[in-house]
Amino acid sequence: MPTAAPAESPVREYAEAVVRGAVPAGELVRLACERHLRDLEEGRRRGLRWDEAEARRAIEFMQHLRQSRGQWAGQPLELLPWQQFVVGSLFGWRRADGLRRFRRGYIEVARKNGKSTMAAAIALYLLLADGEPGAEVYCAATKRDQAKVTWEEAWRMVQQTPALRAMTAGVPSRANLTVPSTWSKLEALGRDADTLDGLNPHGVIIDELHAHEDRDTIDRLETALGARRQPLLLFTTTAGLEDRPAWVATRGYAERVVRGFEDDRWFVYIACMDPADDWTDPANWPKANPSLGQTLRLEDLEQEAREALGSPARQAAFRALRLNTPAAIAGGWLDLREWDACCDPGLTLEAFRGRACWAGLDLATTRDTTALALVTRLDDGRFAAWEEYWVPAETIAARSREDQVPYVAWAEAGWLHATPGAVTDYGAVRARLRELVDDWGLDIRELAYDRWNASQLIVELRADGLTCTPHGQGHASMAGPCRDLETLLGAGRLVHAPNPVTRWMAGNVVTEMDAAGNQKPSRRNSTDRIDGIVALLMALGRAAGSSQPESAGPTLWIDGEDGG
Repeated sequence: MPTAAPAESPVREYAEAVVRGAVPAGELVRLACERHLRDLEEGRRRGLRWDEAEARRAIEFMQHLRQSRGQWAGQPLELLPWQQFVVGSLFGWRRADGLRRFRRGYIEVARKNGKSTMAAAIALYLLLADGEPGAEVYCAATKRDQAKVTWEEAWRMVQQTPALRAMTAGVPSRANLTVPSTWSKLEALGRDADTLDGLNPHGVIIDELHAHEDRDTIDRLETALGARRQPLLLFTTTAGLEDRPAWVATRGYAERVVRGFEDDRWFVYIACMDPADDWTDPANWPKANPSLGQTLRLEDLEQEAREALGSPARQAAFRALRLNTPAAIAGGWLDLREWDACCDPGLTLEAFRGRACWAGLDLATTRDTTALALVTRLDDGRFAAWEEYWVPAETIAARSREDQVPYVAWAEAGWLHATPGAVTDYGAVRARLRELVDDWGLDIRELAYDRWNASQLIVELRADGLTCTPHGQGHASMAGPCRDLETLLGAGRLVHAPNPVTRWMAGNVVTEMDAAGNQKPSRRNSTDRIDGIVALLMALGRAAGSSQPESAGPTLWIDGEDGG
């Protein structure tokens, strides 16, 4: 009968090395290792037992697989210590009835740490060596092409391993690898597959969980697992650049488990830096990159880090993808040190008097804040920015309590204009714009608005003599202004008044990128209100000439509350 893990157990050795600090690891990996060691001592009380032979069997099976790409092509797969900990834990822990303990696995590491290779090896073990007749194993992603990344890695391993190649059959273009002797198969699935119904999976690998916009595919596959004796649903992911709900919920539960919430079905390994760590210090990078020095090179990360220092957008991408820092933490898009360095306590509206200026107006109703941003070019070539805000008076106290933000103090100090009632009074916004033109002498050239949220205010402003032009809110329209703001802040060429509301919003902004690297502010992913920065981007983009509309001439941008 198997006994507790001997000292030479690779799983136990890794766990002990992490706990005593011999292996660099973040808090969440340390907690996972402490959990393993604690369960070795106390697990039998909950009907758990450690089977060293099963752990080694899985590890050794995978290390007989041969790799197919790069400098390791044709060589046996060598599981690194952290991967042995993951694989050994998944297959070594057993229940009292002898079946596997873990039915869910959550693996989160930074990119290029070999998680897809490990996931492919786990899929092959479930297919070929887990003793499950008629095993159905699926590699799933948002699209089948993405799912085939893991599947193709598994297929290539089989082709490089003669003993396994003889056991299997399959046509790569169909993303289906079969084992005729056991009626088993390994298949790639995406949400775009013809159907996800009627499946009877023994194993499911959900690749790049952070890319799933919802849980539809996950839920359909998870509910199909119930007919098997010891099914495994394995999530592999990085933090990603967007905090998608499916990833946020799953990661949140996984973190609860590793922090002490008792759920013996879940195995969790989250390799990430700790919140207080300096992201620019290479000594901290192994916490998120347990394969550093093996599957990725330190000099490559150092080069990317140097490039990230010069661009807030690249910094967010580096911290999310290379340091596995969630977007809500990493994604502070703007560097508040640069923002503060550009603050001029002496700047007033007098700097705008008589000058051509451009503005952005972000319209809100009840929950968001209506924001007006003005931008003008000074004689020395710098840009000056000014922001004002409106909120419904009846919501200020509730906002302060619910959001834990000092709206009441800001309104009393004059940083917010409070309009009567529970909905923002656009009449007050119209009156302020007329005052800026008539009393302060601002030369507002043109006003643009988001078609989605066009309102009566636009009709009234046109009646006041302003030329109104619609403006989109997608990546193509906002990428230029985002680049302009980054550049001007970094060069110290944007001067702004010391507005605490705008500074708070500047710290909230998270951007999202398209496939071409264009970015735009993300209301969904940002940590709180960002209305003032959205307004500033639109005004600054026009003033800097980066977002020229179809009609000629300067433009005053107007964005709607939920524009697209």
